[in-house]
Amino acid sequence: MLGALAGASDIYDVDHVRDGMNHYFDKKGKNNPKNVAAFDAGAEAAIRQL
Repeated sequence: MLGALAGASDIYDVDHVRDGMNHYFDKKGKNNPKNVAAFDAGAEAAIRQL
């Protein structure tokens, strides 16, 4: 969902939001590579629809 928001909005930079998400989960000790894959899939889907 965050990926789609970042991809569809001019307000958010996709790379910046992805890095923020990774930082958040790293701090909690729960970073999972599937998070990045899901984020990227959402961003790409939103960008394709623009």
